[in-house]
This record gives sequence, structure tokens and C-alpha cells, in this order.
Amino acid sequence: MRIVAGAMASNAPITAAVVGGGVMGAFHVRALLDRPDVEAVVLVEPSEERRALLERRHGRLRSYPSLDAALERERLDCACVAVPPALAPELASALIEREVPVLLEKPMAPTVAEAEPVVALAEERGVLLSVGYIERFNPAVEALRGELANGVAGRVLHMHARRLSPLPTRDGLANLVKDSTTHDLDVMCHLLGGAPQRAYAEMGANLVCASVRWEDDVTGLVETNWLTPMKIRRLTVTAEGGMFEVDYLTQDLFFHEQPRSEPHWETLGVVRGANEGRMIRYALDRREPLAVEWERFIAALRDGGPAPVPGREGLNALALAEAIIASARTATPVAPEGLSV
Repeated sequence: MRIVAGAMASNAPITAAVVGGGVMGAFHVRALLDRPDVEAVVLVEPSEERRALLERRHGRLRSYPSLDAALERERLDCACVAVPPALAPELASALIEREVPVLLEKPMAPTVAEAEPVVALAEERGVLLSVGYIERFNPAVEALRGELANGVAGRVLHMHARRLSPLPTRDGLANLVKDSTTHDLDVMCHLLGGAPQRAYAEMGANLVCASVRWEDDVTGLVETNWLTPMKIRRLTVTAEGGMFEVDYLTQDLFFHEQPRSEPHWETLGVVRGANEGRMIRYALDRREPLAVEWERFIAALRDGGPAPVPGREGLNALALAEAIIASARTATPVAPEGLSV
């Protein structure tokens, strides 16, 4: 879908709002102020303490305690909504009603039922709406998607994502699956170009292990917890010709080829298993994914679309998260409801 409302001249300076001054909101403020084409950043945050902190840190902010106050005084070219999920649908809808293009932080809303009207409103008004699934803009993920599209390793067979860390300290978290697991669910769907048929999951206190299956017999395993004492952010994609390995944190991409011959030294074969193919480490242009996300969003704003992460694809990740939670509760496989394929 091409976006009509919100398109602007390619060289026009931008006034952007960030709604929410918490941890993610502060990241977005900094990323926007780093852009030479952003003339002003408007902060909307009810906490006077948070507003004062960010004003001291950056010095170039105009801040307001409410979105209504900001909309009365400012002409906004775009806005980021980075608030707790329960508050996000109302604030995003208010901006869309005013035809302000929105970058809406994931998971968009507490439920698919609450997120769907926001997406429908943006489509009805022709307003740019993108969802903040930032891992899509990791250079390693972008390179992997290109290699898969080019058929370098043949058909994808299985994906395995691990997103492990201590318990986050920021306010306004959704539950583990909707806040963290959806990152990997979105990346998997993005790489394959579609959403899964069903999911089966087991959950414990701050941990989940979920199995998902696509129509073409591709399977995925997603492990997430807020228990591990260090951050682990890894994805492997096993295909006919070998296995890709992504480290989100270091922005590394490796490809391990399938063995080309049997081992000639029997003892080594016992120790290491089958013979090895080549291991390729990709040379990547490493960049901050948040900066790339804003670069793509503003390009869509100037060109009239499409959104870097369309609202319907954000809904798919949320629907799959709800299926995982339902599966863990019922101990049965669950088909996601509300998918847009």
C-alpha cells in the first residue's frame, strides 16, 4: 500500500515528536537529534522529572506534559509512540487522526484486538504507520535476508532463536513473550515472508520455549528468558546447503557449508563428527539499528511509503505471541488468530 497523507518534500526539515520519555523514548530522542534533517524534537512526557532530565541531557528539546498540549502548539511531521502498551493505541490513534505519520513501538498494544483498530485507522486515512521491530534493521539480519532471497543455501528447513538476558529494569514492560519473543517471531516471519500455521509452547516464570511451523514445513524454535546472567541474542537458520548464524549483539553473520567429503582420518571423525564444509564470515557495514530504522522511516515519509515494518506485519507478531501464550496455558498446539497474510 502506498501512503498518501504525510508525504513531504525531500529536503524539508523535520519536526518530530517522541511520545514517552522512558528508556526507549530517550533512545529515540537521541537518534532523532543525531539526524541533520531533523530540525526539532518535541518530547511528550507527563513526568516533570523525566522531561527535565532529557532537557538537561540534550538541550534541544521542546517538551509538553500531554499530547494534546503538544498538538495545540506544534506542527508535527512525524511522531514516535514509545509508551507502555496499554497507553499506545489511544495515543497512536490520536496522532493518526491528525494525519501525523507514526512509528509505533512494539508490541503496539496489549492485544491484537486493541492493535487492529489502530492499523485499520492508518489504512483508512492513508497515514504512514510503522512498527518498531528494530532487529529487522540489524545489518546481519539484512544481509541474511538477502542471501536467503538469492537462494545461496537453498530451501530453509529450520530456524532457532535464543534471546536470553537478566530481567530488564525499564518501566512499562509487556509480558516476556510480547515484549521480547516477538522480536524473533517478527524476524522469522520477515525472513520467510509469511506467518506460521501453528505454535506449541511451554512457559515458566520469565521463560518460554516455543515451537512454530509454517505451511511449507519450515519449523522454528524460539527460546526467551529474563533469567540468564548475560545477554545472548542469536539466530541460526538451517537450509539445504548449510547453516547461517547471526549474532545480533556483535552484528556478525556466518555461513557454515554442508560437508563436501567424508573425513579421511577416522579418529578425527569420531571426535568431531562429520567432515566440515567451509565457514564464511561476512564483512558487514555495522550500523546502529535504531539509526537505520529512522533512516528508513523518514525515507518512507518523504517518498509516501511503504512503511518499513507495516502495521499488519506487526499484528502478525502479536497474534503469534498470543498463540504461544494460549498454547502454554492449554498444553496444546494453537493456530494464531487475526493473521494478515
